[in-house]
Amino acid sequence: MNQYFDESPDVPSDPKTVLFTFKEIDYVFETDRGVFSYERIDKATRILLDVFSEKYYGDQPEMIIDVGCGYGPITCVVADQFPQAHIIGVETNQRARDLAIKNCRKNIGGDRIRIMSPAEVDDTIMVDLIVSNPPIRIGKDALYELLRGWSTRLNEGGQMWIVMAKNLGSDSTAAYLESECGLAVHRVASKKGFRVLRCVK
Repeated sequence: MNQYFDESPDVPSDPKTVLFTFKEIDYVFETDRGVFSYERIDKATRILLDVFSEKYYGDQPEMIIDVGCGYGPITCVVADQFPQAHIIGVETNQRARDLAIKNCRKNIGGDRIRIMSPAEVDDTIMVDLIVSNPPIRIGKDALYELLRGWSTRLNEGGQMWIVMAKNLGSDSTAAYLESECGLAVHRVASKKGFRVLRCVK
């Protein structure tokens, strides 16, 4: 069965347009079948953006990564929130990457956003901030490996913000990030069945 995190989704194209307003800014996203939540901005992403916007504190980040960026909603909102930052949207799904490139160009413009596959991200790149609605459905072991790998790219004092459903292991993931990744994990919000974690290196 084809999954949204597959590199090349083998499903017919069915383009749609998703409208999203955040902090009085209107976004227009092109979406398609075979990408995550292609008919609407999903609840977890909305919660993450709301909580992050309200509770983020720290130095202004210079480099940001959105892990599992899909067609780009988190990437675009964070780009508006930090207009001086350089941002990398990382996505396995080729169809989603193509859409994210279009959506970032349409909604943000400029050249400070890059959309890449995981393999394309230079091993030497370090970041100040990671914001992610990670692909839970890849399975616990793969998810842990993904989060651990990206957490090693955080600069000292850098932050990783993630959202997870409580019934899909948010608390055990928090424990893993603390014990195995050496991060200080703060459970900053619990809303509508989801937990938002702020993880500090």
